[in-house]
Amino acid sequence: MMDRSRINEETYGLRLVLEGHKEAPSLPEAYLEVNEVFHQSVGNVFFSNRVAPSEIDILIVNVSLFSRVPALTSSIVKRFKLRDDIKTFNLSGTEDGSTLKMQ
Repeated sequence: MMDRSRINEETYGLRLVLEGHKEAPSLPEAYLEVNEVFHQSVGNVFFSNRVAPSEIDILIVNVSLFSRVPALTSSIVKRFKLRDDIKTFNLSGTEDGSTLKMQ
C-alpha cells in the first residue's frame, strides 16, 4: 500500500498524525506544527528565489484550519525580520483556501 500511494521517507506527514495525536491535539502542539511548516516553507521560498526578507512589501497568509493569536503573519514577520512597514493580511475561515480569488 505504501508503495502504491507513493508515501516514502521523503513524504511530509503532520507530526500530530505521525505521533498519534490527531484525535485530540493540544494547543502547544498545534502552534509547533504550524510554525514548523510555515517557517520552513517561507524560508525555502526566500532561498530558492534568492529574495531577501527586506524586499517583501506585503505578506498574505491564508489558513482555513487553525486561526491563532498572535497571527501567523506576526510569527513570520518576527522570524524572518521582515520590514517594520510591511503590510500583512491574515485570511482565515475561508473553508477551502484554494478557492480564494484575489483581484
